[in-house]
Amino acid sequence: MTFDYLYKTKKNYIIRIKLCESYYKQYGCNIFSAMPTILYEHNDNFDLQTSHVLPALIRKFNEAKDLYENGISQINVGSGEDLTISDLADLIAEVVGFNGEIIHDSSKPDGSPHKLMDVSKIKKLGWKVKTKLNDRIIQTYN
Repeated sequence: MTFDYLYKTKKNYIIRIKLCESYYKQYGCNIFSAMPTILYEHNDNFDLQTSHVLPALIRKFNEAKDLYENGISQINVGSGEDLTISDLADLIAEVVGFNGEIIHDSSKPDGSPHKLMDVSKIKKLGWKVKTKLNDRIIQTYN
């Protein structure tokens, strides 16, 4: 078993500690298990959900640097799906239990005909919508 292998999982930390304790109890050997505080290497785990802090920070700074160097001054955040005002009104009416007629006054000023944004840049960074619009409206209404 190599030194590197012993340091790969938390389970192995515990195994080494218990092994040292057992040798002390059974044979009186005063053995210590060295536990480094920061582990990292070139083949480290850089997954933002499961990595240690050092590789996670390396990844975050690298991604931020790439965005900055590519001249991106903003990142659009959204679902990447379009919804008309009429569809939105129907959805809200359904959530609140409104069964009346919805009358649209087309003489009033309107905003942008479409507000669908390109969200490909933020999706490349791993971001995605966690809550559907319908669920968020229900939470807001409640």
